[in-house]
Amino acid sequence: GNVYLNGFPTTDTERRKSGHIGYVEQQEYFIDTVSLEEHLIFQAMLRLPSEWTDDERRSRVKNTIAQLHLNKCMKNTINQLSGGEKKRLALASVFLTEPSVLLIDEPTSGLDSYLAMHIMGTIHSMAIEQRKTVIVVIHQPTSSMFDLCDIIFLLVKGGRQAFYGTKDEALEFFIKQCHLSSSSIDGFIEQLAAPPNRNADDDTKIQTQVAEKYASSEQALALKETVEHQLTLGNNTVLTDRMKLFKNPTFG
Repeated sequence: GNVYLNGFPTTDTERRKSGHIGYVEQQEYFIDTVSLEEHLIFQAMLRLPSEWTDDERRSRVKNTIAQLHLNKCMKNTINQLSGGEKKRLALASVFLTEPSVLLIDEPTSGLDSYLAMHIMGTIHSMAIEQRKTVIVVIHQPTSSMFDLCDIIFLLVKGGRQAFYGTKDEALEFFIKQCHLSSSSIDGFIEQLAAPPNRNADDDTKIQTQVAEKYASSEQALALKETVEHQLTLGNNTVLTDRMKLFKNPTFG
């Protein structure tokens, strides 16, 4: 398929070179024997513009450490960091370049519920404070995590779209149109996620039902119209720098 940013098609090379998109992978890759601060200095040398001075790079590193609340462990070697600290370090490595869009894969994996919410809260705060668009992939979100999201995008087996919209819209959709029974959004997610005590045929039936209901819903039709409108704007507008135009921050 094609990838569009604010209605403008972009190639993989454009996205990588622009610096507007930051990727945070699920698995962190660090050199255990360097300190947290040293790691970020190395990252600053590699990622920040070549015309920056050493003082400017160190200043950005210092500010990023403070933003991610890593001051207390900045001198620790990476093998001395906790799981939560390593997650924040992975975020800090990308935040150095101040990308407009952040794509984050499974930031809560391997963390207990407290640390998972802390990481999600940190990401949410950064999205608001720095006006960034953040897309987070999570396999087992809780209701508290959903509360932090502006938009929820649910996929079921086969890459089929099961819902796109706000948390309140999701609750209304699952109750009124899908007739699923639950008192919370994570209860509906559990029903979609194939619990181990249910056979595969029932899983497929429920997922297919929800995907088909959504495809014919008002929410899906409205989303389709919005996307088509944005693509029309992109095709009819000439910009010398397509990558400069980003919308208000969103988190989901």
